[in-house]
Amino acid sequence: MNRTTLLYSAFIIFFCLVLIIYRYALKKLKRYAQRSEAGIDDFLIKLLRFPAIWLIFWICLKLFNHIFRSDIPEFEFIITINNILLILSVGWIVIQFIRLLFHYLEKRLDIDN
Repeated sequence: MNRTTLLYSAFIIFFCLVLIIYRYALKKLKRYAQRSEAGIDDFLIKLLRFPAIWLIFWICLKLFNHIFRSDIPEFEFIITINNILLILSVGWIVIQFIRLLFHYLEKRLDIDN
């Protein structure tokens, strides 16, 4: 095996490991949200599920960037993906927090659509 294959394999294994931990934590949060009386918990978990996966992938790319820098010819492509994921993640989280704010205000002010 060459070094590039090992780097790709390490990245995929690390990403899968972090994703398994994320799913375990998500299950725990869902159980907690089901026991709580506030409906905002369920709504928040639902809204932030996909951006969390994007952020996990972005963090994994950031951690492996310094390793990939000199060994992989596709490094510029990886950096581009990394930047796009960051922009999408931040934008998605801002949109979801705005939706969460509207949901909260709708419930608090008792507004029906």
